[in-house]
Amino acid sequence: MDMWAMAKEKLKEKAVETATLDGKMDERTSDGSPRKTTSHVVICGVSQSGKSALVNKFLDRNEEPKETTALEYIYARRTRGNHKDVCHIWELGGGTMFAQLLAIPLVKRNIE
Repeated sequence: MDMWAMAKEKLKEKAVETATLDGKMDERTSDGSPRKTTSHVVICGVSQSGKSALVNKFLDRNEEPKETTALEYIYARRTRGNHKDVCHIWELGGGTMFAQLLAIPLVKRNIE
């Protein structure tokens, strides 16, 4: 199954899940633990296009962006009430030279 077919399948599953969970953002799961949302973001672009600056802005960081080497990973966590959000961010530097590294984040379990 190709990446786009997996994405379509997950989108349909999420639509059904969202419809049943709508309005329950602050509720806990059936076992009493906080609800958790996990997201995966892959950022690609040519050199000096602002990929690292975009990640820093998203994470509310005021750091000077550094040149990305190959594939870099960072994560962010935020809590809203009883709802925990985790975002896994993959940034690909080096243009098409390192495109084969996209096989690392683009796996079925990460397609949502």
